[in-house]
Amino acid sequence: MEIDPFDISTYPNFYRLKESFFKYLTKDYKEEFKNNLCSFWQGAKSGDGYGIITWGGKCYATHRVSYLIFNGTIPYNKLVRHTCDNPLCINHKHLILGTVSDNGIDSVKRQRHGQQKLTKQEVIKIKIALKKPYYGIVSALARKYNINSGAISSIRKGHSWTWVTI
Repeated sequence: MEIDPFDISTYPNFYRLKESFFKYLTKDYKEEFKNNLCSFWQGAKSGDGYGIITWGGKCYATHRVSYLIFNGTIPYNKLVRHTCDNPLCINHKHLILGTVSDNGIDSVKRQRHGQQKLTKQEVIKIKIALKKPYYGIVSALARKYNINSGAISSIRKGHSWTWVTI
């Protein structure tokens, strides 16, 4: 899902998006919000299971719109994350700001990281091995852990597994 590089809530006709947004909430949304329950988006959905709404010729993720309406501005470098792990939930009490790294940490902690092949212990061993580099270490580690060399390079460059420290 693309991160909006601007704050759409400052647009003069943002109220129209809000009106449209509220049409697709459950009839019990106020009660769901009050009782801190998931409130499920009733409108269109993206291919990855998130709610979407169209406004001004663009699609917006409904959890981001909900955050804007109820909680305020979303900084440029932040994501809106679900504490409930439900992509269709638009309860603003379940939405928090964070970074891409925070989102990755959440996915590992909540065991929804999909195709991840390495364990935290293996990553620690890889990071230790990368501290004493030699020619061909990336390929050797990739073979040892049965993953591609790009995954090892990503660990080495600090693009993945950033929360695992040695």
